[in-house]
This record gives sequence, C-alpha cells and structure tokens, in this order.
Amino acid sequence: MDAFNQAMQLRDQQMREINQSFYLAINKANQDARSAMQIASKPEQKISVITVKKGAVAAAIYARESAIIALGQPPIPPIDPMRVQKNSAKQKERQEKKEKQFR
Repeated sequence: MDAFNQAMQLRDQQMREINQSFYLAINKANQDARSAMQIASKPEQKISVITVKKGAVAAAIYARESAIIALGQPPIPPIDPMRVQKNSAKQKERQEKKEKQFR
C-alpha cells in the first residue's frame, strides 16, 4: 500500500507540474495577444494576432496532453486477496456429478 501511495503522490506532483506549464503557456499566449492587439491597427493585423494566439493555445494543449499520455496509466490500487470458500459436501457431490456428465 505504501508503494501505491508513493506512486500516486509522484503522479500528482507530475500532473501539477504539467498543469503549471500549461497555465504559464496559456497566460503567455494571452498576454502576447493583448500586447500585439494594442499595436495592431489594421483588420489583417488583428486577424493575424488572433491566429497566432490560437496556434499558441493549440500547441500548449498538445504539449499538455502529450505529457499526460507520457505519464502512462495511473497506478492501480492493491487488490485485497479473495477469500477461498470451502465447499460443503453437497456442493462437492454436485460438482462431481457435473464432471461425470461431461466425460
């Protein structure tokens, strides 16, 4: 159980780092677009700024999803062992009859 908890903590830390990088990339794209939009005067320039922003956002999304995929599947929690049920004498007889029928 300790190994599972450690693996989950490591994954959570990695996810936080991935999300932090994504957040910074999106904020930079928005900030750059705002700055460029203040300078842009023609409609073509404004469209270009919007296109560049959309490309930066798409790149950030792709980088984030690629990093999450690279992490792999989350750790699987340990499974409690199954209890072995003891068969009663009647159940054993029934099982033996079934086995004889199929022979």
